[in-house]
Amino acid sequence: MTTVHDATQMQQSRYAAFHAAGAYSFISNVRTKFTVQFMRTAGKVVLQLTGQLDETTISQLEREVAYWLNRGEKTLVLDMESVELIRKEGVRSILMMGKLLAQAGGNLALCGLYGSVGHVFRMYGVDGVFETYENVAEFENQTRVTH
Repeated sequence: MTTVHDATQMQQSRYAAFHAAGAYSFISNVRTKFTVQFMRTAGKVVLQLTGQLDETTISQLEREVAYWLNRGEKTLVLDMESVELIRKEGVRSILMMGKLLAQAGGNLALCGLYGSVGHVFRMYGVDGVFETYENVAEFENQTRVTH
């Protein structure tokens, strides 16, 4: 697996500091880490997300998607298997990313929508908007079968 942008955000208290690998902000005593790593499989870019996807971390994912769009990628896969929490801002942003990819002639697929993350997508009624796969392995298998 190749990693490029290992965007990291940690929260703990009300002070902010920045690091070359990502932004760190400190809010109360809760530490949260969010990372975006990529791999290429079945000819597609898979963004592997880890941590909490909320109003303080969504910009990292948006920058990563913009990076790949600017490189000419039209189809992206979000592996959300390791996302611990997603808030409405994260869902809204993922919907917008899907629209951008569709306008570019591509699409956005999601993997690992189960547990509380899957519940949030179902609660907002957007679980059927994207192609979904149980995990990246299922995406790989389905992509091989259809091509």
